[in-house]
Amino acid sequence: MHCDHRVEVVPGAGHLFTEPAALDIAAELTRDWYTTRLARADTRALQGSP
Repeated sequence: MHCDHRVEVVPGAGHLFTEPAALDIAAELTRDWYTTRLARADTRALQGSP
């Protein structure tokens, strides 16, 4: 990826996220990533930067 990124490990989660709360944690991490990146993109757009 050519943007800010990181790998997060959801403790105890398998590849299908069937464990209790594992999918919720993964969804929260995803939401936080998008919220942060979209906020930055919006700020840059308002400032006229690419």
